[in-house]
Amino acid sequence: MTTLIDWFFEWPERVSRHIEWLAPLFARFIVGWESRSRGMGQLQNLSAIVPDFADWPIPSPQILASFVSGVEFFGGMFLIICLLTRISVGADSVSVDRRTMRFTRQAQR
Repeated sequence: MTTLIDWFFEWPERVSRHIEWLAPLFARFIVGWESRSRGMGQLQNLSAIVPDFADWPIPSPQILASFVSGVEFFGGMFLIICLLTRISVGADSVSVDRRTMRFTRQAQR
């Protein structure tokens, strides 16, 4: 009976200790890939992104649109290769906050 309990409960715990690094790596890859793809799309289509920035009361929307798109692209690349992850996620969270603010304003209209 103890062998059966050991097999059902303790064996998966022992195995999971060897692969616990896999979940954070998978999460970084998924978030990084999505951010890189979004940033690349924005960099390729800056003419559609600049009017969104021009609607907000911020200076130099042309410069900031290209800067934010570059931050999303390079931040995603850094996340994929697990380099500067905290800085990349912090910068990407600011750009996600920008996008959330845009959708909130559209919903209020």
